[in-house]
Amino acid sequence: INVNFEKQNFGIAMTRKILFFSLFIMIMVSCNSGNTNSNSNQEIQSELERDSLLLVSQTDTPDEQSDRDDNIITALEQLNIKPEDCNMEYITEKILPYDTDKSAIVIPKISHVEEEDFFTMDAYILVFDHKEKKIVHQFYEKDAWTSDAMKFTGITIDTAPYKLNSSTRAFAVKVSYSGSSRVNPYSETLISLFIPQGKKLVKVMDGYPISTFHGDFGASCEGGTSQDVATIFIMSEQSTNGYKDIITKSTITYTTYDEDCEESESMEYETDTIRYQEGKYLFERRGY
Repeated sequence: INVNFEKQNFGIAMTRKILFFSLFIMIMVSCNSGNTNSNSNQEIQSELERDSLLLVSQTDTPDEQSDRDDNIITALEQLNIKPEDCNMEYITEKILPYDTDKSAIVIPKISHVEEEDFFTMDAYILVFDHKEKKIVHQFYEKDAWTSDAMKFTGITIDTAPYKLNSSTRAFAVKVSYSGSSRVNPYSETLISLFIPQGKKLVKVMDGYPISTFHGDFGASCEGGTSQDVATIFIMSEQSTNGYKDIITKSTITYTTYDEDCEESESMEYETDTIRYQEGKYLFERRGY
């Protein structure tokens, strides 16, 4: 295995992770204006900030970077996956702040390629024990992610305090996509939640759109419109089927443009509740 080549790719992935994570923190801070469950809201925000500092500090020490690279190489060996069979740019790892001897690792294994931006990837979501040097929990999904007209642009791991009950805490994996149209731009970030059960990781939320953007533009500014939706999660004190309900608070920003390309903005706010039913958090995807 060419370790130096892999470390260069891991460095690229880490840079992407910092950028995406910093953006998410700014969204969390800007949207965190409600009073409902303010303690829980502040807890998630403060832990996101601590995680961000931890993430930055992780990139400062070459030895620590080398350890994380070794973890990923070891995980690949245990899965019997060759590095060249993966999309190395998107492999990512993050220490679990509530169990610092372990990391969450996401490995996208290429399953089919048509051309540069058109491919599908299998998902390997892992919890890796640093001391034991082994995978302790694992989730696998074939053809989990597709890049086509909606280009796959990134993966991040989110370790905010998604405490589903007194003994169960989830971590999140976020994947991002963007369209290529300049007339009708579109992008989205989807969040999935995972919890350990035995030797497995179980997906208890599948692809909730935590942020979306789409626009409608012509040859000139006049008449152009866009909608930007940013959502935060707040863990409710209420529970359904043994797991806490999740309150979603969405900020929807509408922007219109006049003939001079001057912007005019208006905002709406929506609150909803997602409940654990039939083995996962069920939700209806809304159109904006």
